[in-house]
Amino acid sequence: MSLTITFTKDAESVTLPAPLPGAPVSTARIQASGVAADGGEYIYDCGIARYGKTEKFEDLSALEKGELEIFFHARKGRQESFTYTDSGGNEYAASFAEPSLTFTKISPERWSLTLPLVLDAMGA
Repeated sequence: MSLTITFTKDAESVTLPAPLPGAPVSTARIQASGVAADGGEYIYDCGIARYGKTEKFEDLSALEKGELEIFFHARKGRQESFTYTDSGGNEYAASFAEPSLTFTKISPERWSLTLPLVLDAMGA
């Protein structure tokens, strides 16, 4: 049995083969910063933590690529959140971290993709 991950929103979903292991997981504070007229730096902390996970897919089929593109555009890129189910069955509220998907063609019908996600809690 092969491992998979799933992105779901309402009745729409896309299932992909599990990404490569060792995905980077990050955490960041949501902060606004700038420089005041006197040259001093200021930072406003919004009190919100943001978690990210970057998944790497090395062998997506043309069909899987197409289904992910349809799901991405239906979410309006980064605008709408969805449920991300990892290969261990753990579910997270997630959204796409970038406004575009950039695939690399590795053979006539196979594609690779580095996919950064924003998660509501620290991912596995």
